[in-house]
Amino acid sequence: MFMFNTFIELLRQTGNVTKGQTDFNQSSPRWLLNQEVPKIVRSVNKQLREKSVKTKVGAFSVLKELVIVLPDCLAEHIGSLIPGIEKALCDKSSTSNLKTEALIFTRLVLASHSPPVFHPHIKIRDSSYGLLNSN
Repeated sequence: MFMFNTFIELLRQTGNVTKGQTDFNQSSPRWLLNQEVPKIVRSVNKQLREKSVKTKVGAFSVLKELVIVLPDCLAEHIGSLIPGIEKALCDKSSTSNLKTEALIFTRLVLASHSPPVFHPHIKIRDSSYGLLNSN
């Protein structure tokens, strides 16, 4: 958990330093952080597959802070994050704390990303035909 807290604090400080800045050039902290998003998502996805609830809660905390600092940064990664969110919400071994963190993260992602980002991942239930994908 210590590593999560350290990384979360680094994300917060990046957000504090860049608050109000609109430039997104190659030397800005936000641009540099954005370049690391794929690595962060890969690492967090590994953590979401762990058995430890504390590890999963920490992973969602990192994702929440990332979305606060870099809104819309997960647009290309939503598909890879959905299984971890679903497991946290549906697994019988999930604690209420884990479910709460997953729901808060989901709310932040939905609020900070444009709707078309989610369209390929929406499943529609048709009572006569079962589960259908929106595509």
